[in-house]
Amino acid sequence: AQLSTRGPLGQRARVGAGVGREQQLDLIDPGAAEPQPPLPHLERAAAVRAITKKPPLANYPHPGAVEMTQAEWKRTHADYKGTREAGQGARQAGFFRPELQDRTESKEHGRHRVRTVVRGGSLVSVFLTDAKIVQPPQAAETQEAAG
Repeated sequence: AQLSTRGPLGQRARVGAGVGREQQLDLIDPGAAEPQPPLPHLERAAAVRAITKKPPLANYPHPGAVEMTQAEWKRTHADYKGTREAGQGARQAGFFRPELQDRTESKEHGRHRVRTVVRGGSLVSVFLTDAKIVQPPQAAETQEAAG
């Protein structure tokens, strides 16, 4: 018995089915005098990327943070660690995901992410002591007042 990858006779996929040759050439024409407008699906994809872009991951000492080394962080099981948003404009976790314990919105920090770990049944933020200190971005209001 031989395995066949062909479908029943007369049923073959056609490239560009339902689109005429002239319409295919109109979609991409490198020799056009004026630039082609972006296709709607590309604009939609760019908008989705802008909305779902994650804020920067910060590592800085702050009140309520647990101090850990990178080795301890790597040894922690993936089910007990992650990241959460913090700062002004931070989005809530949602979907019954736990929030950070002792979360206080800081007026000087903009939207950013912090590492989190489960300790004592609560979700707390983490400061990696042997990693590079990465300060969170400034809040938009602070940037406008300074600039």
